[in-house]
Amino acid sequence: MKKMLGTFCLLILFVPILRAQTDKLPALLKEKRSGKVMFNRDNAIDEIKRQRLAHSSTIWDRWGGKPCPVFAYKDLNGVLWTNENIRGKVTLINFWHTEGAPCIRQIPWLNKLLEKFSDVNFIACTFNDAAQIKKVVEQTPYLYHQLTDALPLFQEFGIVIMPTTIILDKEGKVFAVVTGTNDTLKHTIEAKLKENL
Repeated sequence: MKKMLGTFCLLILFVPILRAQTDKLPALLKEKRSGKVMFNRDNAIDEIKRQRLAHSSTIWDRWGGKPCPVFAYKDLNGVLWTNENIRGKVTLINFWHTEGAPCIRQIPWLNKLLEKFSDVNFIACTFNDAAQIKKVVEQTPYLYHQLTDALPLFQEFGIVIMPTTIILDKEGKVFAVVTGTNDTLKHTIEAKLKENL
């Protein structure tokens, strides 16, 4: 008897919810027939691409061709990195964080850039602290100079989507901005590095 009463109570609770959902079904079918765009994987990927491009464009509009914001951060080895001591070399700054799956996936490819472009400063910049970075790089070695606790530099550039890579020319001016990581973006970064050497 208790079991039947419990089942009855559940039905009383869920029937209005089910009715509300099925009431929406004709509208959804009508929307589909009318050609309106509905959520699917391709639309989601297109939206991510659009957001990445808009993010890169916003940063470029503000910083393109201008000197990098003033910074001074020590890497995990205690070496101080500043606007002054990067001058004279092309500098790639990769903005990332330890919780981002795309940020972690990019690491092996970014490490390969070190082999191809030995005359470039390779810097990884994060708002995470040294302990968090060390934990990640023990599992996935990331060979760049790791600048930690660098939230002010993220804020200066306006970086809210990661990974974002900024390339500075030999004078320390912003030469390229690339948000995200896929084969096209990798080729863009390589092309920009070659173009600037």
